[in-house]
Amino acid sequence: MIGVLICILFSVWALVHGVFAANYGPQQTVIVARDITDALTLDPNLVYERSGFIADHNIYSNLITFVGGNLTQPRGQVARSWEVSQDV
Repeated sequence: MIGVLICILFSVWALVHGVFAANYGPQQTVIVARDITDALTLDPNLVYERSGFIADHNIYSNLITFVGGNLTQPRGQVARSWEVSQDV
């Protein structure tokens, strides 16, 4: 019985807040927020948790990238040119 009452109260609360939210009008800014407080570091060499990876992906760029899964032809993302050494 308590569970049904809680469900009804939550439904009414959500309905009331949904009606008031419609009165704000059109917005010009979209805000996407994500909790990244569990990130231990933002160093791209040390990050292992997902939230740190998400932040690093938006902060840092790669020197090169591979387009379309073709690993034989790297394309520069930040690097404009490079040379492959003979000892490789």
